[in-house]
Order: sequence, then structure tokens, then C-alpha cells
Amino acid sequence: MIYVASSWRNPYYEDVVKRLRQEGFPVYDFRNPPHGGTGFHWTDVDKNAPNWTFKEYQEGLHHPLAERQFAADLEALNAADTCVLVLPCGRSAHTEAGWMAGAGKRVIVYIPEMVEPELMYKLFDEVVDNLDDLVKCFWFGGEIPQEQPLEDFHKVGLEPWVGSNPRVLILGTMAGDTSIKAQAYYDSPTNPFWRIMVDVFNPMPEELALSRKGFITGRGIALWDCIESGVRIDSSDASFSERTLRGNDIQGFLDEHPTIHTIVLNGTSTTVKYFNRYCNVTKPIRLVELPSTASMITYKKKVAAWSVLKELVWM
Repeated sequence: MIYVASSWRNPYYEDVVKRLRQEGFPVYDFRNPPHGGTGFHWTDVDKNAPNWTFKEYQEGLHHPLAERQFAADLEALNAADTCVLVLPCGRSAHTEAGWMAGAGKRVIVYIPEMVEPELMYKLFDEVVDNLDDLVKCFWFGGEIPQEQPLEDFHKVGLEPWVGSNPRVLILGTMAGDTSIKAQAYYDSPTNPFWRIMVDVFNPMPEELALSRKGFITGRGIALWDCIESGVRIDSSDASFSERTLRGNDIQGFLDEHPTIHTIVLNGTSTTVKYFNRYCNVTKPIRLVELPSTASMITYKKKVAAWSVLKELVWM
């Protein structure tokens, strides 16, 4: 996902969001947050907010409206692979871009009209001045030559891992390139999925001797993904071409395995969106959204959240 950081007064912001979405990229739009409404303004908290004292500002930070918008923005920052900083903008947008860079994520500075030169933008990955070059940063970044057709990056995900009488189905977006090559779920060293599963279930030594597939399916858990195939430049969700995506037949899988009573989504942003958009589940089923095992939240928080699996598999 792409996090577009800017200001409310920026006249170029909407064009950036529109163009990136036209190119098939998932984009977080802070002006139209997922919880509804038209985004956050301090004057929603207090009409006199521009004239607040410091103490009033401290108290305002804990107002429910401020807490809700902060939580939505932070979740999007965690889920995003890339930040596009659209100038001109102020302190909040630069704080978000700095947070993304500090988290090891990509930051692109877009300067549609020249502003005062800034040396420290050298900390970021790219600086561009037009939308075409901004798009090329995604399709043709890194080692990918511009003349290489997008069809060369068509990926096909994995077949489901399922045992007898599964009770819970865990869905991601689509297996990363390393996992596709290995034909094994969550094979990337940057995703601690298997470590989390071990800490959640505290398996016996004989279980640890099993294959990963045997271990997880033996617990009544099936693994699959929302996306069956599509164009993706690298392993990140931000590099999907959404117009090319094809969803897996999740409803057919549920019909084939009627013992499944719960779907767990590995991620609360892109995974949820792809599930709703491409999976077409038509029959009622319990749906649980958990933080991505690859997200930036602490490992301790991931284990705490995913511990709900112990209850779900015995329901």
C-alpha cells in the first residue's frame, strides 16, 4: 500500500491519489479515512483550536476524534510499503515521511512546483517533479528496466495447505516471491509467522519435528490467500497491478471443507480490502481481522493478538 502524506491545503494531493489508483496501486487517503467522514480537522474537536494554549493542545490530543484518526493513520503507516510526500506540506506529513524512512520503508518526494531547496531530502529514496516519473518509481524502480513488459511480472500464488477437518482458514494477500519459489507459505525471513505460531501454540517436541505444513494443518488450520494470480513487480502489496488480479474461490473452498467456521485475515488493511473485493464469500461465516504478521508493531503485540487462534481452533 502507498501512504500519501500531504496537507489539507495541497492542491495536487487529489491528483496524486487518483493517478496512483488508476495505475492499480492501493492508496491510503487520509482525507477519506476507512472509518468514514472527510478526515480529521482540529476544529472538529474545538472551533477555537487554532488559538489553543499548550495545555488545551495536550488535552485535545486525547480527544476521541483525534485518537480515532491517529489510530487509522498509524495503522496505514504500518501497512504501507511506500510513502509519497506531496509538497507543499507541513509538519504532520514530514513527520509521517520521517517515520516511514526510520522504519526502513521507501519514501518518494513529489515536488509539482518548486519550493525552497532542502538538503535532507537526500535521506529519502527518490525526488520527482511529475506524475509520470512518480508512477515509474513503482513500475520501474530498482533493477527493473523500463522496457520490460509488466506481463513478465505475472505471479501465481500457492495452492492451499489443508488437512482433515480444518476449523480455521488463515488468508493473506498473496505469497511473496520467496514463498512462491519455495512453494511454502510464509517462507520469507522478514515475516515471523511461524515463530508466532510456535509461541502461540507452544507445541510438544514431537510436533516441532513435523514439517511446517504438518504442524499447522494438524492444529486444524488451513492456509491460503485472497489472490490467486496477478501482476506484481516484487513481493510487496504496493507493487500489485490491481486491474490484473484474480481472486481465489474461497466460497468453493469453504463448501468443500464445511468444518471451517472461521476465516482469519492476516492483516487489517490490504488483506481486508482484497478479501472484500476479490473473494466473493456469499455465505455467513465468522471473520476475524488480525494485525499482519509482517507489520511493524512489536513482536509481543503480534503474539498477543494471534493467541486468539487457540480459542478459535477449539470452537
